[in-house]
Amino acid sequence: MLVVGVCLGPYELLALLGKGGMGEVWRALDTRLGHEVALKTLPEAFASDAKRLERFRQEARTLAAMSHPNLVQVFEAGEWEGVPYLVMELLEGETLRDRMQGKPMPPRHAAEVARDVAYGLAAAHEKGILHRDLKPENLFITRDGRVKVLDFGLAKMQGPRADRGADPEEGATTLSEPGQVMGTPGYLSPEQVRGELVDPRSDLFSLGVVLWEMVAGGRPFQGDSTIEIMHAILKQNPWNVPEASKLPPALEGILRRCLAKAPEDRFPSASDLASALHAALDVTGSAGWADPLTPGRGGRGSRVRRAGLLAVPILAALGLAIALKWQPWSKGLARPPSVVALPARVLGSPESAFLTDAIPDTLSTLLAGVEGIDTRCPPSSIEFEQVRRDTAKVAEAYGVDLLLVTTVTVQGEHLVLNAQLVEARTHRVRWGSQLEGSRGAYNDLIRRAAVGATRAMRPPGAPSAVLPGPAFSSEIELALREGRHLGRRYGSTWKEADFDSALAALQRAQSMDPTSATLAAELGALFGAKDVRALDPDSHQQAKLWADRALELDPRCGLAWAVLCWHEANKPGKADPDKLAEYALKAVALSPGDVRGHVALAAIAPTMQMAMATGSYMMELDPLEYAGYEATAYGLMDTGRPAEALLLLEKALRLQLPERRSNNWGLSVALFKLGRNEEALKVYTPGWGWDGGLLGEFMRGDPAAIRRRGIEVITRWRTKEGNPWYWANRAYFVAPLLVRAGLREEALWLLLKAAETRGPMNLDLALQDPGLRQLKGDPRYHQALQAYREYALSFLEHAKKAEAQGNLPSYLKPSIEELQVLVKKPI
Repeated sequence: MLVVGVCLGPYELLALLGKGGMGEVWRALDTRLGHEVALKTLPEAFASDAKRLERFRQEARTLAAMSHPNLVQVFEAGEWEGVPYLVMELLEGETLRDRMQGKPMPPRHAAEVARDVAYGLAAAHEKGILHRDLKPENLFITRDGRVKVLDFGLAKMQGPRADRGADPEEGATTLSEPGQVMGTPGYLSPEQVRGELVDPRSDLFSLGVVLWEMVAGGRPFQGDSTIEIMHAILKQNPWNVPEASKLPPALEGILRRCLAKAPEDRFPSASDLASALHAALDVTGSAGWADPLTPGRGGRGSRVRRAGLLAVPILAALGLAIALKWQPWSKGLARPPSVVALPARVLGSPESAFLTDAIPDTLSTLLAGVEGIDTRCPPSSIEFEQVRRDTAKVAEAYGVDLLLVTTVTVQGEHLVLNAQLVEARTHRVRWGSQLEGSRGAYNDLIRRAAVGATRAMRPPGAPSAVLPGPAFSSEIELALREGRHLGRRYGSTWKEADFDSALAALQRAQSMDPTSATLAAELGALFGAKDVRALDPDSHQQAKLWADRALELDPRCGLAWAVLCWHEANKPGKADPDKLAEYALKAVALSPGDVRGHVALAAIAPTMQMAMATGSYMMELDPLEYAGYEATAYGLMDTGRPAEALLLLEKALRLQLPERRSNNWGLSVALFKLGRNEEALKVYTPGWGWDGGLLGEFMRGDPAAIRRRGIEVITRWRTKEGNPWYWANRAYFVAPLLVRAGLREEALWLLLKAAETRGPMNLDLALQDPGLRQLKGDPRYHQALQAYREYALSFLEHAKKAEAQGNLPSYLKPSIEELQVLVKKPI
């Protein structure tokens, strides 16, 4: 008898997770490796049943034949004292049935789930395996949002698929008798109901039923008995039932094909269905989904310094009027392949660890210059670690077709590079090569890899691609990439040793090429990061020194302008609004593929709408960079859409390490704005944010404690120094809370302090926030508003100048138009 504590070989049973006709599933501990697994067993009472035993063994063979991120992973199959068992990955989360709770799901989320199921089915069908029992109970959503297809107990293994015109059942292995109906009533295809031979299109019908149920809240074919349900599947037109009116237009066409009675009228394959869903998710606007924001799909906005970069796709639920940029394939041509280079795996001395970022960065720079290939900004090794090196999650976040995967073995001065071009959906290797060379020939080594990958991505017969020449020698390139890698580490750990190592590498690179604006700007950015973190006067001056030097060498160095923008916002005393606007706009115009310029723009934007537009652009540019989610989420909160902000921040948390305090801070603010104070307190981080602990008191709800904390915070701040950005953030977070607490004088002092330093306070927030509007009529409030309007007018003037010169990014144009209206409103 199986009970907790029993060991099946090396697996110790910890808890029974569930049981049914096809077996029992246990949480178990692999005592050899020390990690938990899911262990499926066939109960002893069934082990003597030849058919059940063979079906269990077939499931083991079926799962062992497949490997895909959307299919449950099998580790081992065995038998212990007559009890067969199957060892699988332990999934934490919930079934789709639990997720639905008998209610309709947001249509966009439902389409995403269906798309991922279709990808999993495509992988199974490629192995000749049909599921035959798709239903919400057999679909699992993990805590980090991945979809897994479970329970292949009724699966059927088909014979060779070389001749697709042959009988789809020829050579199939099945455990049912001819004419026997296998599966769950309500999710069966018409051919299953009739007991006929089935092919992969039967699974697509079942998936269509599941998708319908997700968006409509009920199945399309219903009845009081199994016979009535089967009759409805065979005869009923689902488009005549009331639930059909609930379907979003974006899904109706897809569902009509999935639920066609005749298999030949459905999608030809699961891969085709997945592609249709992916395309719908990629291009459909808010009217087509009527659904809360679910951003972060790669779309076609994540570019690496491409000429002609104008805008990003529409983010439906944001309601932003962002124009789609022109694409050559929009006129009927094929969409170019999209690729992202993953951080390299480095084998060798710890001193070579920086190659994990260096190789994809250099590869992406080369590939970005190739026409006909859509190259995305590579995730940093830190971002890759944040998603647990999950390639499927990266592919989903970036929305790419291909992954460029590299491993480098370092043997002294000798490098052995293995490069593979892998299809993101199927994991099929399209191209691979092993290249060798010395560190001194690094540029040539990476160039050869880029040439091979380019040939594999371009259509047969296409002319040879012309790759850009190297900007630096191999020695300088390696020093630059080492400095950037260590600088990213410093930005994550804030360890002085990481800063010192990054500085040494960049100084080494700059000493070898003192005429490079890029190297000077990178030094400025490193010092700027330390200044923002530590308010270090020496770093503050060094950041400006290196940025100025970069611009002397090349006035079109976008990163240098971004460094100057941060320097102006963080300097003691007052900021110059003209400089903030000029520097930020030049940064994004001259280096559209460098997220650092967009981060600076979002920080000094004169309106929340503009911060949202910039944040959404950043999410497209780098889907694993938290700053884009943060800017967009705060904009949503302050325009009355905290529920959408919460969805966005929860998505960011699935892509980031949960212990990152900035993530929890934003989440706590969103929950507070939704009135979910107990939940907000659980993730609130006292002392981290800009509120001085006041927000925590609001969550606890004691009016006396709120007032005490508000007075204490302002009393303390009256004696503190700060820079313009510092005071702007304090006013943004705390002034509305002070008004709610009845501390009008304290709120007005804080608003005037921020106005005095001429920091980037948002004019739309100051005019529209319900709390701040209570100050209307007080001349001090109007004095602060006038300062914010002057700041906005200054930005508007520089934006118009940039637009006249053709240097205004298209994603900013709608918010600039809104700003022109806003500055004319009476205050």
